Amino acid sequence: MGLRGPGRGYPCVGARGAFCAPGLHVARAPPHVGPRPPSPRLGTCGISGDQVSFPPQTPHPAPDSSPQPEGAAAAGEAVGKRGGDLSCWVWAPGFFPVRWRPMMSVFAPVRRDRIIAELPQCFQREAALHSHTSFHPKVTSACQEQRTGTVGFRISKIIVVGDLSVGKTCLINRFCKDTFDKNYKATIGVDFEMERFEVLGIPFSLQLWDTAGQERFKCIASTYYRGAQAIVIVFDVTDAASLDHTRQWLADALKENEPSNVILFLVGSKKDLSSPAHYRLIERDAIKVAQEMQAEYWAVSSLTGENVKEFFFRVASLSFESSVLAELEKSSARKIGDVVRIASNDGDLYLTAQRRRSKCCF
Repeated sequence: MGLRGPGRGYPCVGARGAFCAPGLHVARAPPHVGPRPPSPRLGTCGISGDQVSFPPQTPHPAPDSSPQPEGAAAAGEAVGKRGGDLSCWVWAPGFFPVRWRPMMSVFAPVRRDRIIAELPQCFQREAALHSHTSFHPKVTSACQEQRTGTVGFRISKIIVVGDLSVGKTCLINRFCKDTFDKNYKATIGVDFEMERFEVLGIPFSLQLWDTAGQERFKCIASTYYRGAQAIVIVFDVTDAASLDHTRQWLADALKENEPSNVILFLVGSKKDLSSPAHYRLIERDAIKVAQEMQAEYWAVSSLTGENVKEFFFRVASLSFESSVLAELEKSSARKIGDVVRIASNDGDLYLTAQRRRSKCCF
């Protein structure tokens, strides 16, 4: 059973990760080690900021007659110095103070470099989902009025598919971890990364699924395609065959998803390895394929990081915009109470039903 601070519903964890017993007092103030003073003490709740008092209780044994937690006094002084620390101390009758820390949230906090205040622009207007320079007006007003419903609590699933060794894992690692591993390691089955954004002041989560490109893992990876909000199809700009295979990858992914409910992206990787003349040729073909798929085209380099952040910000923004518009459409749908009307002037419907009942047998 967990401890709950005044006015809040946060469970608490003790010094060694075990749950604290109920009835403990939470305070920001440093602990009192030694005999308990008879007068009440005041402290500040580590979560809500409310003041809490400690009623006179049975004095603790003197420090020399009973063992006390190692470093408790030093830790107490440290708490007093670190005013911004989220941890605090708890008291219980007959026990020494123990360190309290709030349990980790289900969602990780949003990093400062993951805040999106404006709609990121497309890479090529010829192959873009739309060329708007700002978010949809309905989305902007809904975020300002906090009418986004459960969008901030959802996890948007993004699947990344493509041929073997086209750079799917390197693309995800460059964005999520800002690293690039030159040693090739094939993905076995599937892997995923979680990224938290803040779009127009609303938290938004992306779950990036990295699927294997090897044929022997295709049946395993395809089971994870279902429920995707966006599909990212990656090809190698130095390998024209990988571009031709993108149509089959898209067909496999759409077997598990409704085509009208997913956002499509066609991404050319390893842009740094292609000469300008060769890239112009492959880009022309890629734009045609993207228009045929009704996908948005991007060209990136995981080695240099070119366009990687801009691409994922675009994915997050368009996924967020789609989620908010769907939520607004759902909330504006007609409710059951607006459709069903009781057309009766009788005050008591039960009496009306009894009067209309057939009396052929009575």
